Amino acid sequence: RTIYQELWEQGDVDFVFQGHNHNYERTYPLTWLGSTYQNCSTQTTDYVNLDDKDCIIFFTVGTGGRSSYPLSPTPPDYIVPSERASSHGYLNMGIDNTNGLVRFQMFNIDGQTISDFTVKRTINTTEPTPTPTTANIPIQEIQQLLNQTQQLLTHYYNSTTPSPSNAN
Repeated sequence: RTIYQELWEQGDVDFVFQGHNHNYERTYPLTWLGSTYQNCSTQTTDYVNLDDKDCIIFFTVGTGGRSSYPLSPTPPDYIVPSERASSHGYLNMGIDNTNGLVRFQMFNIDGQTISDFTVKRTINTTEPTPTPTTANIPIQEIQQLLNQTQQLLTHYYNSTTPSPSNAN
């Protein structure tokens, strides 16, 4: 953890995405102090201001696996309690460079919103800012892709798992 943390701080990283666990969780904005962490931003459920802060928000977005992992009944204190789900889904990230905003929307496979929050992060630079673009993919297409992925995984799992009659 220490090696990665140093690299993230050197690179001025604001968000870390990981997907090993088959669920969704988001941390509060954190800064690391050697072997421990500190919540470094006052926030509401739907808005975080990271301007002039050396904080990182960590996401676990492992919501596309074969099955979901159950969540612990009591999350660690660095996890936002309302930002947890144990279901298939996807995270949409929209960037508004003009206003320094990043919007995160987490949806389950049925298209229901699990999480919707915005981060304020202004980047001071003399370089020209690219024009922001958004992907306008209808939710039906995303749901269809998720269903197809789930069918492929199920087919693969069933074809690679020996049946009880073939087991030795």
